[in-house]
This record gives sequence, structure tokens and C-alpha cells, in this order.
Amino acid sequence: MAGRYTKILEFCRYAGISGSLVCRQKLHTCQAVQAHLLGQPTGLTHPHLMQENEITPGISSNEYAQRRDNLIKVLRNTHYGKLHEKHILIFSSSPEYFMGPDVPYPFRQNSNFLYLTGYQEPDSVLIVEIGGNNMPGQKYKTTFFTRPRDPSREIWDGPRSGTEGAIEHFGFHKAHPISKLPQIMLERFNDKNCHIWYDHMDPPHPLINKEITDVLFNNAKFKFSRIHRVGHLVELLRLVKSPAEISLLKKCSSITAQGFIKTMARTKAGIQESQLHNIMEYECKKLGADRLSFPPVVATGSMANTLHYVSNNHILRDGELLLVDSGCEYNGYSSDTTRVWPVNSKFTKPQRQLYEVMLKIQKNCIKLCQVGSSLDKLYQAMIFMMEEDFEALKLIPKGLQRHQKQQLVRKLCPHHIGHYLGMDVHDVSSVGKNLPLSEGMVITIEPGLYVRDGMDVPARYKGTGIRIEDDILITQKGPVVLTSECLKEIDELENIVGTAVK
Repeated sequence: MAGRYTKILEFCRYAGISGSLVCRQKLHTCQAVQAHLLGQPTGLTHPHLMQENEITPGISSNEYAQRRDNLIKVLRNTHYGKLHEKHILIFSSSPEYFMGPDVPYPFRQNSNFLYLTGYQEPDSVLIVEIGGNNMPGQKYKTTFFTRPRDPSREIWDGPRSGTEGAIEHFGFHKAHPISKLPQIMLERFNDKNCHIWYDHMDPPHPLINKEITDVLFNNAKFKFSRIHRVGHLVELLRLVKSPAEISLLKKCSSITAQGFIKTMARTKAGIQESQLHNIMEYECKKLGADRLSFPPVVATGSMANTLHYVSNNHILRDGELLLVDSGCEYNGYSSDTTRVWPVNSKFTKPQRQLYEVMLKIQKNCIKLCQVGSSLDKLYQAMIFMMEEDFEALKLIPKGLQRHQKQQLVRKLCPHHIGHYLGMDVHDVSSVGKNLPLSEGMVITIEPGLYVRDGMDVPARYKGTGIRIEDDILITQKGPVVLTSECLKEIDELENIVGTAVK
């Protein structure tokens, strides 16, 4: 490389080109070389998406390193972390999935792996070694395994980061081809005093998991002390968002809100639900979303009583309500919002009665989203509110015992009040809903009412499904509604629905 720059310099001197221009040309050459090594956007190749110090858009290399530091601190505070010195933590990526021969699904990285690495390629493994040898002054050492550079494959699939990029850009201490994983595990991490932290019972990558478990359990030469689950430790870290993560979630929620408004404006009777699905997806992607965060529910009329209805193949009918549950994914973070509006832009009297009650319940539940509460406590508060309001609407009979009321309410609303939100829509699934809320957590609040045709309720309410969902940031000063741009007041909805098709 040095000889190449010498020749450039000699030519420039001969041509009378200034040294500063040579420096710029050299810098551009270095940038092109570095960019060619990587299998995902960087600040050099995609300055319109991210800064030079970021590994993924919005998240810096320092924050990824800090996440790994925080994981070591959490592990050291566990029972086994306090008692034992040597530990090996193993994390694998997602595989690439195919819908048919040579036709891949869009790749989505395993969230725990992405949280710790920022690495957006399949077939990779991160090993974090604590208390090993040859680490003076280091709390831990990272060894990364990934697909090597392969020009013949990169012609088809695009560039790979390779082992060089894993070290130079992502900051791992060592890197090896993924094919050498079993060999290096045997050579380097074979220690009878070492505790292994790996989720072998719930692996994101089945083939890599087989290679790892063959070494751990089927190779008599490999020794270790004990194996522990590790995913829940990462999810505890993911539960509380950093300022950078909150910024991404705010942007994600804003994109979703704008997508909903555009979808409301394009609503009219006679079109298929899937057309609104497509509008929502288009508008979110146009504003920078990577994808929708899940297959959206676009449910007209009684279809809204199927909680995860995603067929979206019915025709919107005049006089019905439309329930849309959707969200987008933006630079690794997700939103999740639900709105209900009348297809013809005007609520009927029974529809208005039910909607007003559910909106009141949702607003009151949002007010209760305070530090120290929990999703379970919020759920109990929601059930209590529903008991009173559903009784007033004659959805449940008067004069029942408390447990009888609760049974009937749970038939009308068979789901929880919400869930954690972050990199995944139903985020950090290993964390219980009884955990006290703390500043920096993000949750959803989504009370629902589903009046099915076979229920013993007033006929005017039958066939109606209503769910109103917002994304809530927990702060010391109270809840912040991240999806506040998304219209939900009755007059707002009636004024926007169908305005783009009239």
C-alpha cells in the first residue's frame, strides 16, 4: 500500500498537484478500502444515515463497548459471578433464512447479539472471556467468529466485513473464520474451572448451536465447571434505554404516527384491507423506516375481534369501524401502535359510546405509568376501571361478585394491558411484568374491548372491536407518550378519515 501512495505522490509532484490534494486523494482511497471491507453501512459509506463514530445509525462504538462493560458488571454481581473468577459468555447471530431456493428472507439480526455487537451479518459468534490468561489490564477479552471475505460470494450477496472488519471497525480483540469455532473453543476455552454462559436451550442459530453443544457436551476433551443461561442478563440491560436509544424510539414512533395519519386519510369503503396495509408500509419506509415491525392488523368490522388478524383480505364497509395495529422498525428499534376509526369518517352512537369509554380508560392508565409501578399493577387497574364502565354500558350484568365481574371483563378483554418495547416489539421476553418500572423503560398501554357476536350483550354493540395503543416512556417526571402525534380523539379522527380520497 505504501508503494502505491509513493507512486501517486511522485505523479502529483510531476503534475504540480499540491500536497494537500494528495492527502485528500489518499484519504479517499483509504476510505474506499475500508468501506470495501464492511458488510453494512458506515459513516464513510452512508454519511446520510450515520456519523463516523457510529457502528449502527444512532449508536456509537463507545456505547457498544459500554454495553459489554455493563454486561460484565451485571454478571459479576450474580451468585456465580461473585464466587468464580473464570467465565466464558457465548452469543450467536441469527442465520439467514430462505423462502425457497436462492431466495432469502430479509435478514434480521438476533436482538441480544445486535445489542452487544452492532454486527448485521449472519453466521457469527461473539465469545467474551473473563478471567483468562494474557489479558493485562483488561476486564475481559472478545473473540469474534464470522464469515471470511469471499470475492466469489460477494459478487452475488454484497461485501462482507470479514475478520479484518470485525477487528478494525467493530473493535473486537481477535477474530477468526466461523469454520474454526469448534477448533478454537477446544484450544483456547477448555478449562475445568471455567463457567460457561450460553443459551443452548433457546439458540437463535440452530446449526451453530449444534457445533457449540457438540464441543460442550459431546467432546470428552473439553472441560468446564458449569453452564448458565445468559440471555436474561442482556435483556435486563436492554430494559432501560440510553439517551441514544430513546432518541431512536422517538423517531420511530413519529414515523409510525405519520404513517397512521396518511392511512386514515386514504380510508374509504369498498377497498381491501391490504391496500391500507400497503399504504402504511410505504409511508413508513418513505420516512426512513427499515421495515414494518410486525405483520400489521388491518381489521374491518368484526375482524377486529381476532386479536392477531393479519390476513387483511376483507373489504371495508360503510358504517363499520376499522382497527389498525401496526408499527415500524427504525435503525434497530420498534414501535407498536393501535388506532380505531370509522370507515366513513363518522362514529355511530353505539360506536362512539364504546370508543369514548376505551379512550378514557387508556388515558387514565397512561397517567398511572409512574416509576415504581409495574405492568401487572397497571393491568389490575385497567380491569377495575373496566368493571365499572362495562357495567354502566350493560356489557356485564349488575349485582355480581367481584370475581364474577373480573371473569366477564377478561372475556371482553382477554389480553394484558401492554408489554415492554425496544429492539423487539414484545421486547425482553424473559423479564416479568411484575418488575417495578424505572426511568428509561418503554412500555405499551393498549386496553381492548372485543364484543363478539355470540356474547350476551346489547345487540347494538355486537361485532365491535376496539383497542387503543400508545408507546410510553417512563421518566421521573411522569409518562411521556412517544406516539402522541398519532391522532386518537373522536373529532380528530372524524376530520382526517377519508380526506385524501374525497
